[in-house]
Amino acid sequence: MTPQSALLSEDAAASALLDALDAERAHVLATVRAIGDADATRVIPPVTWSITRMLGKLTFDDEIFWIGAVLSGNAEAISSLRNGWTDGATSLPEALDDYQRAVESSRSALESFDPSAPPRWTPPPDVFGGAVPATQAALVTRVLVETATHAGHLDIVRESIDGHRHLVVS
Repeated sequence: MTPQSALLSEDAAASALLDALDAERAHVLATVRAIGDADATRVIPPVTWSITRMLGKLTFDDEIFWIGAVLSGNAEAISSLRNGWTDGATSLPEALDDYQRAVESSRSALESFDPSAPPRWTPPPDVFGGAVPATQAALVTRVLVETATHAGHLDIVRESIDGHRHLVVS
């Protein structure tokens, strides 16, 4: 790889990262813009999902779908696609094992990560009706954002269960 091609690859990755950040900022604003002030300051507990369901979502919808199937085009990942919200594990040990296995598989898939290359598989509309990120860097950024978002959701649930807080700075 020449220094110039490395720079172009870095520029594409940086652009994809900034585009993803802008998209998430727009998501934040769209989510809260129509809420009245009374509702915006009201404390609301989490609803309709459990920790095991969130881990299933991260396992199947992020690690297996986005990295295993879309980014890598892995036939085994494509054939194992399912709804992580409803088809995941029913116990915490099983959900943690599933997630950790999926993460390890993703790590292996990411050994051939090419930030500027397109994903290797485009899901049909009946599997995923949205736009697929144009580059592998944009796709990994999407998984990063999804994982960080859901880590925050899990922080909220954990705090409501036993008061534990994931503090970065104490």
